[in-house]
Formats: sequence, structure tokens, C-alpha cells
Amino acid sequence: MAISGNCPNCGSTLPPGATACARCGHRLAEPAPEEAPSAANPLKEPAGRPAAGQTLDVMEEFNKVRERWGVADSQIFLAALGMAVLAFLISTVTGPSLVAAGDDAFGRRIDNAVWLQLAFGLAVGSAALAVYIRYEAGPPRASTDSDIDFKVVAGLAGLTLVFALLGLFKGFDGSFDGADSWFRYANVYAAIVVAGFAISRPVPRELGTTPSTRIGVGAVGVAGAMLVIGLIMGLSNDADTFATGVALQAAGTVLVIVSLGWFLGLRAER
Repeated sequence: MAISGNCPNCGSTLPPGATACARCGHRLAEPAPEEAPSAANPLKEPAGRPAAGQTLDVMEEFNKVRERWGVADSQIFLAALGMAVLAFLISTVTGPSLVAAGDDAFGRRIDNAVWLQLAFGLAVGSAALAVYIRYEAGPPRASTDSDIDFKVVAGLAGLTLVFALLGLFKGFDGSFDGADSWFRYANVYAAIVVAGFAISRPVPRELGTTPSTRIGVGAVGVAGAMLVIGLIMGLSNDADTFATGVALQAAGTVLVIVSLGWFLGLRAER
């Protein structure tokens, strides 16, 4: 801190901004002592020693997500997250392989179907843990359609419905195996979507000007119609009609699963 006026030691006149007397050398202000490095202030650690490290940053983000979602038990949360990630990785590797496998690649189709069944089981397990976590944690903060949580899970839901739609087109073409491949893939994503909706509850009560409950009820109504029409067509003796009917029922089932996640994702504003 600079002082102007007279030196308190010898009385000489001091120029503006002086920190020491030019005549007697008396210091007018002591520099602030440097703060010693400590564990509480990692930015002050001496050069050559690594800072806090990336692990702390990851844990900080992890804790922020837990706080935003109202999750208290980190172990169950990690288990749910790990199962969902593992299901996603397995299905991403084996799903396209099953879709691309021809009718003559019987062995590869069987192996991929077994792996996809494992992925589906892991995804359902993740969804079950997510529902339990949400039941124990209670409602998190309010949500809007601009939240990143909503965008991510809604994007996964949209991708799931795209897979189901591709399976439906295959069913219309009479390709039973092709339709089944896409629906197996879609079911894994649908269960992951349920887990994401349940644990983060990102769906706002109002989506734009439309109540979100109306969207969910409409989706369930469409799915119900697909199941009934698929039932009627599936009971036909014609092979192509049978394939289309089964595909309609499978697509309706995927839509019902996604709708379940949508309703679990709804939360009241507060």
C-alpha cells in the first residue's frame, strides 16, 4: 500500500506513490506475505508438483450429477451407471453385426443374439436400480426442455424409436429375421432409456405448450393400437402378413417401454 505526505521517521516530504523514504530508507508498507502452499489451496503448490489431478475433477462432476438428481447412495448409483454403460457397449458392438448378418450366417446370428440378450438383461437391471434410487432419493429439482438431461435421454429415446421403425419396415418387407434383429437392438436401448428417464427425471410438466402427460398417453394409445393390429395380422396364415403383424407388435412393445420411461421421467415443478 503506497503512502503520500511526510515520512513518519524523519519527516521528509514523500512523493506520491512512494513505498519507502528516499532520505532515511524507512519502509512505509510491508509487502503481503506469500500464502504457504497447503492441501486446502492446491493452486499454490510449488512448481514441479502435480496439481490436484484429473481424478478430482471427475469426482467433482460425478458429485454434481448426484446432487442435481438427488442421489444419495453412490454405490448403487455407480452400479446402475456401470450396467447401463456395459449394456450400451455390448449392444453397440453386437447389434449392427446381428443386423448385417445374412440368413446363411446362422452361427453368427445366434452368437450375436445371445450377446444382445445379455445386454438387454443388464439394461433392465440398470433400469430397476434407477427406479429404486429415485424412490429412495425423492424428486430432484425442477426441469425444463432446455436441460441437458432432457436432451440426452430424449435423444436416446428418439434413436430407440428409429431402430424400432427400421424393424417395422423390415417386417413390412416380410423379412422376419431382419425385423427381429432391429427389435432386439431397440429393446436394449429402450431399457437404457427407462433407466435414464427414471434416475434423472428430466421431463418437464409442460413441453412447450403441450402437457407432457398428453404426449405419454398418446404414445401408449398408438402402441396399444399397434399391438392389437399386430395380433390380428399375426394370426393370419399368410407368411408375409404374419411377419408384418409380429413386427407391429414388436414395435408397439418398444414404444410402450419408452412410454414407461417417459412417465417415470415426469416430475412436478417446484
